Amino acid sequence: MPINPVMERIYGTLKEKEELREELLSLTREINRLCAKSTRRVHRGDTVEAEKLINRALSLNLKLRKYKSRLPEMFHSISYTCQQELTEATGLLRIVQNRPIPSPEEIQVEPEPYLTGMADLIGELRRYVLELIKIKDLKEAGRILEIMERLFDELVIFDLPDKMIPGLRKKVDGARAIIDRTKSHYVLAVHMEELLKGWRDVS
Repeated sequence: MPINPVMERIYGTLKEKEELREELLSLTREINRLCAKSTRRVHRGDTVEAEKLINRALSLNLKLRKYKSRLPEMFHSISYTCQQELTEATGLLRIVQNRPIPSPEEIQVEPEPYLTGMADLIGELRRYVLELIKIKDLKEAGRILEIMERLFDELVIFDLPDKMIPGLRKKVDGARAIIDRTKSHYVLAVHMEELLKGWRDVS
């Protein structure tokens, strides 16, 4: 411990910040874990459990928000990824439940991670569409594909410098390719179903 009173005061301040930082990191890790579990549950068809997990993540996020004023110089960099994951996981659940996509205000996230989370959501929706195609639920697959395209159309207008929203432009560019590949799988599945239906009708 420093002997000089000034240094002692500085040490105390930094020690407090270090403790707050560890608390914030712990919260972000738990939110990330809950979001990942929720997403897995959605893909398994268990939206009831997925919603419970998301609600727990949202509750923890309210606690996390308090660190914005307590640790302003570190809050954004430390919490960015978990806000992004929360946006993506909540968006996926809501879309699968055929409910409106949440706003950043509703789930209490900043605009920047909200946008990058929405861009990542397009990739997660592709996974869901492919699962729907496997079980031949083409009507639902078509609905989700339309939402993917609508999300892309909304995101592409944010033609902002990378310093403002790091990674967004790259994610949106990637999303276009993801949608095109998904559409190809969907169109092929529809054509195959029509051929099979025609064959069954002839038989």
